[in-house]
Amino acid sequence: MAGERNTNPSLLPSLPAGWRVAAIADLCEDVTSGGTPLRSNPDFFVGGRVDWFKTGELKDSVLFEAAEKITDKGLEQSSAKLFPKDTVLMAMYGDGNTITRLGILANEAATNQACCAMLANRAVCEPRFLFYALRFHRDDFIRLASGGAQRNLSGMLIRRFALNLPPLPEQRAIAHILGTLDDKIELNRRMNETLEAMARALFKSWFVDFDPVRAKAEGRSPGLPKPLADLFPDSFEESELGEIPKGNQIHRRPRGCGGRHHTEHQGAGLLGGRDARMGHTQGLVRTIGSGPTQYRTADHRRGAVADRFRIAAEGNRPSVIESPNRLLGRRRDSGCDQSGLHRDDAQDWNVEHLSASLGQRRTRRDRQPRERLDLP
Repeated sequence: MAGERNTNPSLLPSLPAGWRVAAIADLCEDVTSGGTPLRSNPDFFVGGRVDWFKTGELKDSVLFEAAEKITDKGLEQSSAKLFPKDTVLMAMYGDGNTITRLGILANEAATNQACCAMLANRAVCEPRFLFYALRFHRDDFIRLASGGAQRNLSGMLIRRFALNLPPLPEQRAIAHILGTLDDKIELNRRMNETLEAMARALFKSWFVDFDPVRAKAEGRSPGLPKPLADLFPDSFEESELGEIPKGNQIHRRPRGCGGRHHTEHQGAGLLGGRDARMGHTQGLVRTIGSGPTQYRTADHRRGAVADRFRIAAEGNRPSVIESPNRLLGRRRDSGCDQSGLHRDDAQDWNVEHLSASLGQRRTRRDRQPRERLDLP
């Protein structure tokens, strides 16, 4: 790009010794974009094996697996291209939350036409250094973008954008330090996803499908340590909610906030029968007192099933004492708190409310020390 003026909207920082200024086009073997196979042709998508990324999947991170895949036929008979590992992608279209978002391919993949694909020339530029340099200049790229609500960048603007470039050894050192931090963040994110999936599966097994109770009722081992297995009954009984573990009791309470009614289950089983299977129930809380353990479920809108919670041992029965309650945006009536309980009722309940949207914990009351349950 010698002789062409760069497109930077602001001056580059002063150059350290040994660094130079270079346009992106001079650092890459190619700066191009992908394509979209014809959606109306199922042969281009059904049974596909080629990862096909779209701009919404660019999250300033390494890209491992795309939400959609295309077939070899779709790749060959469209403008889509197969890009090699370490190709740097940038979103060229979108609102402020999408445009200029970046990704770097962990494996060969294709993209749609809204992604600018930069194939770094390793003789002069380390791909991960290019990735971090582009991220550093995000505000400059946003200033370059034209249009209204749906802004866009052209390939020409990106090619002619200039960067301060250190020697290759320094590029690799910078990329290694920043990449190590990003890799650790990504690992932690994946571990959290795995643990949450395990917790959801465990919750469903214990308190929706009642697998430990069914195993004991059929004379099988529930596969749990004896102290934990002893907490579950060994038979079922019918109720208006369907089949529930023996010993559970169902109580109707007056309608609370928003006309929703509450159902109490007394005993080890929390959810049961029709309501649980249809996904009505969310917001599990536990009473405090000297009597038998009680559980109360708030009957919320269909499908609003809690997706994060904590299981603890308290007293002599398992209890769920923390759950998300997706009520953001719901009017908070003067007589109700955000968990859907009457405030005078809430004084008698130990409620730890976890907002799934904000990731913040709110504690109602914590009168008794709790012993954590070490799960196998």
